[in-house]
Amino acid sequence: MRCDAQKEDAITVIIARDGTVYFRNYRTTFDDLPRAIEEAVRDGAEPKVYVKAEARARYSDVEQRLTRYGWREFARRCFY
Repeated sequence: MRCDAQKEDAITVIIARDGTVYFRNYRTTFDDLPRAIEEAVRDGAEPKVYVKAEARARYSDVEQRLTRYGWREFARRCFY
């Protein structure tokens, strides 16, 4: 059985070491993520976001980036 994060339709947000953001392996911005995620859920994806960070990215940098963009508010807007 595969991990849910590995499914082809999983909603995956990747944050690179330099702060670049990817949605399902496509470069994007935090501003465009809500629309992309809403479309994915409408198309049948599970309403769960997997956040991955590049191995060389410092945890504090990733956390700061998510906090700066209001990740909690973002999640509420997309899923509730």
